Amino acid sequence: MTIKLYSWPSSSGTRVAWALEELGVPYEYVELDAKKLEHRTPQYLTINPHGKVPGLSDGDLTFFESGAIVLYLGDKYGVEKQLWPGSAGQARADAVCWTVWAMT
Repeated sequence: MTIKLYSWPSSSGTRVAWALEELGVPYEYVELDAKKLEHRTPQYLTINPHGKVPGLSDGDLTFFESGAIVLYLGDKYGVEKQLWPGSAGQARADAVCWTVWAMT
């Protein structure tokens, strides 16, 4: 199952690519061409109904908004690698707070 990150350079998709790289998770980068309105195609709108980047697909799951994607990646891939705190405790609360803070 291949993770696909849909984005373009100099966007908030850079945050997601950075998280994927830090986690060591293999992924396919799909660069959308904004001038060709590739972010408005019916196919892409199934991933991000707002027609913006980034978007991410992981098997049958789809995500949009860089913060939501980073939180998902941390939960799924970071706990085992000890790069993201588990589901309870102050460390988890702090990680979520700082992640959301960094996105705003």
